[in-house]
Amino acid sequence: MTSLSISRPVLEWAADRLGTTVSGLAEDFAAPSRAERFVRGELTTTQAVALAKKTGIPFGFLFLNEPPKLERREIPDLRQTPSAEPLGDAFFELLDDIDAKVAWFRQQLRADGISGPDFVGRFSTSRATPAAVARDIVRTLSLDEIDRGKVPNYEELFRLLSRGLEDAGILVFRSGVAKGNPHKPLPVTEFRGFAIADKEVPVVFVNGRDSPAAWIFTLMHEAAHIWVGVSGVSDSSASNAQKPKGAEAFCNQVAAEVLTPEKEFKRSWENLEGEDAIPALARHFRVSRLVVARRALDFGFISKARYDEVASASIPSKKQSGGNPYATIPIRSSKRFTSAVLNSAVAGETLLKEAARLLNSTPGTVMELHRRRTSGGVEEDSVDA
Repeated sequence: MTSLSISRPVLEWAADRLGTTVSGLAEDFAAPSRAERFVRGELTTTQAVALAKKTGIPFGFLFLNEPPKLERREIPDLRQTPSAEPLGDAFFELLDDIDAKVAWFRQQLRADGISGPDFVGRFSTSRATPAAVARDIVRTLSLDEIDRGKVPNYEELFRLLSRGLEDAGILVFRSGVAKGNPHKPLPVTEFRGFAIADKEVPVVFVNGRDSPAAWIFTLMHEAAHIWVGVSGVSDSSASNAQKPKGAEAFCNQVAAEVLTPEKEFKRSWENLEGEDAIPALARHFRVSRLVVARRALDFGFISKARYDEVASASIPSKKQSGGNPYATIPIRSSKRFTSAVLNSAVAGETLLKEAARLLNSTPGTVMELHRRRTSGGVEEDSVDA
């Protein structure tokens, strides 16, 4: 059998794109009897074709001596944590994937004569106050009508808020991996979320590898980015040791005001005098203790030492999705977007194969998801998607 020669640097690059090692590639693409030859870079044509398809690179790239320097889609890097890790290949694959989804969805909206939401870029960070932006978000999402005491947990509040944002016209994505691939994790040490303030198809992405309580703050932080018309990737959270600057600081203040309104927060804190107000208010507002501690620190209710104590105890959840694609696909790919793709595929407007590509799935799974959706058999995944 004729073998194709792949250089070791390119093989390692391909492995890295899939979040594995060369030996791991050999296990996935070669029979045990050919594993050693695969590791040496001696691949069959079938293996090389499969590898190129799996990594999402042109077939010819495999035969370069060194990995190619691919142009990456640019997004403003607003991260301000000194120890933030460089954005990896998985992040950029995720970004490319969402760009493809946005392009498809934009065509659908235009075909249906639907315009984008009017709040994208409605405010300027130089002329508006965080409180004014927060009030507009609360009004747009009808959050004043929510009785938080009846919201059972963080996950349910996240679902409620993301549903409101999607109904308003924003695509909300949440995932801990790129393109549904468990071998392409999205570390929280790189980023927590990002926003694309597109006038027609605005996007908010939340890193599912963070804790459920942290999802909520990130969701509203990125939503604030849409309202002020500033795209970018963020690592901002209530846990940042140093206060962020610029748009990140502004959006943090907006998120805090939406989730823990100043007047209500101060009144509730005073009513809990003598008690440990932090866990009590975390339960009341359905946010993390860290968000409450940051708010209390900003208002001068607690010391920096007390805040640091809460921050050091805040560890992101390590829970992973249960692996139910019918629950996770609508979360990873936006419920609104998923619904549009399924409707288009069933109507024969979009090929089933294309629909599966858009949802990072298989044709069979797409049809089963449609069947379950129409029969009411889809349950939401409450952990990392």
